[in-house]
Amino acid sequence: MVSLRELERLVQRSRSGLKVLILLERCKHRIMVDKAVKAVDEEGRTVAWSTAFPIPPHMAIDQCGIRKIIVICGGEEVASYSSWRSLMESLDQLGANC
Repeated sequence: MVSLRELERLVQRSRSGLKVLILLERCKHRIMVDKAVKAVDEEGRTVAWSTAFPIPPHMAIDQCGIRKIIVICGGEEVASYSSWRSLMESLDQLGANC
């Protein structure tokens, strides 16, 4: 289960250059955390949140399910996870140079 506090922590961490792309199981749109939480389409273009998801980000992640989480630093993939918990456990060690 994704908490609002954890999502806020991830947004705060992204302000230092880290980007997180969340690929979802049961939803066609994706979630990008890059200084803010954004809805993106399959090509990576930002779309209006209300168009992509009728619910808040942390609830969308829970309801759609996580297929894969990709962490990007400096334009390169530096890590990938299959669960939210794994991402949260290693968040402080990720991309110290971002």
